[in-house]
Amino acid sequence: MLSKNGIYAWLLAAELQAIKCRALIREQCKETDHQLTGHTDRLLEANMQAVVFLISAVLAAVISSSAGYQFGPLCCSNPTNAIRGSDIFGEGRFGASRGSRKHGGVDIKCEDGSKVYAPLDMTITRQSIPYRYGTKTAINNGIAFTAEGMRFKLWYIRPTKFSGTVRKGDLIGTMLSMQSVYSGITSHVHLEKDPKTDPMHVINTQDTAANRAFCSSRD
Repeated sequence: MLSKNGIYAWLLAAELQAIKCRALIREQCKETDHQLTGHTDRLLEANMQAVVFLISAVLAAVISSSAGYQFGPLCCSNPTNAIRGSDIFGEGRFGASRGSRKHGGVDIKCEDGSKVYAPLDMTITRQSIPYRYGTKTAINNGIAFTAEGMRFKLWYIRPTKFSGTVRKGDLIGTMLSMQSVYSGITSHVHLEKDPKTDPMHVINTQDTAANRAFCSSRD
């Protein structure tokens, strides 16, 4: 199986080949004294884009399967692990502004009180909290865990335990009452890699259809 770098290189080569094909067709039209009409030119462009889109979609599926795991749903109120957008308190994407610092993880939407499930086979190593002890106690809880050779933190949940091995899909906690601390925010769990790098490449291995099927029998 191709490595991820090999897959990306293959995709780039396919895109370049599509550009070459488009240029060749145009050149041949010039040589035969035929001019591409605006309509034909737009049609050619659309066809090339469709080819590249199809290749990209297929390769995205290959990349997901080549990872050797698929990220499951954290909360069944959000089975596709959609990231919190912009609200009165900011944005949930990695690197979003937090005043003098940058957001070190991603905020995955989750309704207050929702059950929280293990998205991967994982080992919970300890408690992890987002704030100093004694502050924002209603939501100041979470776990640190390892999975697939990576280290993570997951905040704003009341964990079922603070150590031990769990399987993907096992219940690991309950979403705490974020609205009681940040009224009007989009309630969410915070997922962070350790060290702080964008975890979206892990989340993007998910099979959304499988995640929805998992959640359809729960909550």
